[in-house]
Amino acid sequence: MELMEIMPLVLYFLGAVVLTLLAILLYRVIKTMEIVDLIVRDTYQKSQKLNGLFDLTEKVELLNDRVINAIVNGIMKLFSRKKEGDDIDG
Repeated sequence: MELMEIMPLVLYFLGAVVLTLLAILLYRVIKTMEIVDLIVRDTYQKSQKLNGLFDLTEKVELLNDRVINAIVNGIMKLFSRKKEGDDIDG
């Protein structure tokens, strides 16, 4: 056998090996992408639940601010009436 007869056989064999390795690599990449997709979906769902919790927290904070402002305004009116009353009596 001459080199011209052996060389194509070697190249065909190496090409088949490379093709097989690429197929195995592609299979592993697809499986990894499926796992990543599941993780991303789970993370997205959990983040949506957290967004709902943060929205609820903001609503409670707004309600709390309104109640505190109403109490502070009531106290300020009470003290401002006493000062006005003191000026009239004096």
